[in-house]
Amino acid sequence: MTWTTQFSDAFTNTDGTSLSTHDATWVKRTTIAATIQTNRGSAPAGAGSNVVRYSVNKTLANDQAMQADFVSPYNLSVGVRHAHVGAEDAFTGYFVQYNGGTAAAQLYSQYPSGTFNLLASTTPGAATGAWRIEAVGTGLTTYRNGSTASMPAATDGNIASGQAFFRAATTTSTFDSALVEDDAGVVAAGVPKFEGLRRNVGRLMH
Repeated sequence: MTWTTQFSDAFTNTDGTSLSTHDATWVKRTTIAATIQTNRGSAPAGAGSNVVRYSVNKTLANDQAMQADFVSPYNLSVGVRHAHVGAEDAFTGYFVQYNGGTAAAQLYSQYPSGTFNLLASTTPGAATGAWRIEAVGTGLTTYRNGSTASMPAATDGNIASGQAFFRAATTTSTFDSALVEDDAGVVAAGVPKFEGLRRNVGRLMH
């Protein structure tokens, strides 16, 4: 498979809540006051006692991937095939997270919207690094620093398309170097599939 970059962000632009970037816009998908700002080349997510979630305002279909660096993670997550549905805080999609309470890498589906389903859980040995999730067909594969060792994987075909996203909960966490890619060999309705984010995914908290 040949992955094609659809979006990337080194988080070096002006601070702000919209995170306007290269060829897409970060869209805040939660109603709480927490914001994500870009400073010193990273994106701190201050979630307070709730969840802050941002997605790339570009919908892709079929094979997708999302990647981001976890710089100082605590309950951070990265996901693919995110479909923003219904109320502003309702989502569907897949994500991998690092759980600070259990030191586990957890792969979830959120389907139907708002329902969390644990698909697989492993012990990655470390939280920081480049975390990535790939959705290829019904296969879900996750990576830390380019390796699948001690990372969760599963099969699930409930969610076919959507937007890449990352989120943080409970504490301030820092992301860097976001990347969204798709399979160059597939185009759906004129929109290339996206894959991509293989850097820190951070812990996901719900």
